[in-house]
Amino acid sequence: MLPQGDIPPDLANRLAEEASRCAREILQMCIRALDYCPPVGITFGNYLRAIITGDINLNADDELGYRVALVESFRSWGIYPRGIRSMSIEALVWPSGAEVIAETRAVKSKRQKMQSAPSRSDVKAARDSCGQDIAELFNVPQAERRGDGTDASTYKGVSRFHKWDLSRAAVWRWLVLGKGQKYLKAFGLVVDRNARPTIYRNRFGVPTVEVHSVRTALRRDSRGQTVTDIVIEATQRRRGYFSEQAQKDADARTKPFPENEDGDFKCRAGCTIIIDGTKNTFRHIIGTSGTIEDDKALAIVRAYLTGEAEADSNSFDGRRQRSLAERRARGFDEPFAMLHRHSED
Repeated sequence: MLPQGDIPPDLANRLAEEASRCAREILQMCIRALDYCPPVGITFGNYLRAIITGDINLNADDELGYRVALVESFRSWGIYPRGIRSMSIEALVWPSGAEVIAETRAVKSKRQKMQSAPSRSDVKAARDSCGQDIAELFNVPQAERRGDGTDASTYKGVSRFHKWDLSRAAVWRWLVLGKGQKYLKAFGLVVDRNARPTIYRNRFGVPTVEVHSVRTALRRDSRGQTVTDIVIEATQRRRGYFSEQAQKDADARTKPFPENEDGDFKCRAGCTIIIDGTKNTFRHIIGTSGTIEDDKALAIVRAYLTGEAEADSNSFDGRRQRSLAERRARGFDEPFAMLHRHSED
């Protein structure tokens, strides 16, 4: 007889093995989700959607109920992603790239105002049309020299993007100068010369697009087959000011900003583009909550940096978070530096 509360050694070992296996698989889901997050401005809701989407792409059947358990855990903590109507698994999955493109085209053409989602025919048309455009990404032709900053010959060091050769310069060239231009609206990237002047620009006055990462993601699905994706992260920057009036004045300027003028902080926006390298389709297009021109997104960043998001924003002691707008806090780059201080000034 075992003492009360004890369990047999065999059962203890079995429990340890099962717990270890569950922890390992949950960890893999969480790590895989990093490829399905927006490049900046990630929220807990975004991360939940990334976990669910990444797991569904590899394992269509949730036999062990991991996805349901994660959703229930987030729900119990009161974490709900923005822009969805329910917490069902189907609603949490990021839309496919074709769905995002079709929705963007519908809005652009001012159609389907009363329809919540694009039609199947529009999605199929978007999926079929992007194949040749993505194929150009792997073999970008030379563009005609125009001398105004809109042709590839103006930029030195731009290489060809051979398949699985990770070249950020070639991806940038495809996005800004090649056939990727037609998808900039779906990507949430702004290249209009008439955009807000506080957006960072190149020497030709065009808003800059920064390709920060181009990488391949090799995964093995539940059937043992290898799934190969290309993950691209592109962002843009905008000058932000702690004063709303200073922001309005800066956005009303007609003269270009000097290179050394950065404002009080930088606001970033962009998207993560996941390409199915086998089928030449956009698997997912995952953008930030707004484009770089979105004043609401800028206001959220300003409120967070100035400590005005909530009266009691410090979860540890309930005190007001110090604002980066205060002169004595200008030495800190971001609020996490203040969070980990050990003494008061």
